[in-house]
Amino acid sequence: MKSKYYFAVFIIVTVISSLCCKKDNNPVTIENSQQVLSGKVIDSQGNAVEGVGIHYIYSFSSSKLGKIQKPCPSTQISYSIPKRCFVTLKIFRWFTRDTIETIIQDTLNSGNYNVSINMNKYTNGLYIYRLTYDTTTIEKYMSMLNLDISSLVNANPLCKSNSNRQFNIPYGLLGFNVPLLHTSESSPTIIDTAYISHSIQLVLSKSGYKTIVQTLFIDTTKEMSQTFKFE
Repeated sequence: MKSKYYFAVFIIVTVISSLCCKKDNNPVTIENSQQVLSGKVIDSQGNAVEGVGIHYIYSFSSSKLGKIQKPCPSTQISYSIPKRCFVTLKIFRWFTRDTIETIIQDTLNSGNYNVSINMNKYTNGLYIYRLTYDTTTIEKYMSMLNLDISSLVNANPLCKSNSNRQFNIPYGLLGFNVPLLHTSESSPTIIDTAYISHSIQLVLSKSGYKTIVQTLFIDTTKEMSQTFKFE
C-alpha cells in the first residue's frame, strides 16, 4: 500500500500595490466582496452541531506556486531596527484583519533580528504580518497551505458554527482574485503571478464526529448556502 505524502507551504508573497501600508489602512482593495458562504451543520438526526471548526484547502491556478512541495512547520521572519525603539510584530488574518498572534511587543536595540513562527497552529489561507517600529510600519502577505487534513483540523479554524448550527465565511476571506506575486529568492524579479482557485475543499471537524471534506466551486458574484451533515 502506497503511503500518502502531504505538505505545508508557507510563502511570503506580495499583494499588488499593498506591500507597505499605513497602520490603519485596510489593504483589501482588490476584492472587498460582502458576499458570503453560509453553512448549516447538523447531525444525522437533524440537530444543530455547535462549535464545528471550518477550514479549507485550496490550490493555486496556473502558477508555479502550486508546484512547491516543501514541508514547512515553521518559518523565519527577518527584520532590521535602525535605532532603539518600541517594536511590535503581529500576524493578522487576511481581509477580516482579525489579530491571530502578537509575536513581538517590546523595546529593542538597533540591529538585525530573526524570529521563528510556529505554523502548525495556522489554518490554511492568507495572512498579513505587520512590523511597526518608530514611525515605520511594514506589511507583508503570506500564504499557508497544509494538505494534511489530520493536522489541519488541529489548527485554529477560520470560524466555528454557532448555537444555531450556522457559520458565515466572507468570500474575501478566502483570497479569491487576489494577485500574489512570486519572486525569486535572490532578487525582486517577478517569476509568476498566482491566484487562489475558486474550486476549494471545505473541511469541517469536531471531536466525536467524522471529518467532512466537501469540494465546492465558489462563484463570487453569488452568495452560496450549503448544509453539511455529520453521519
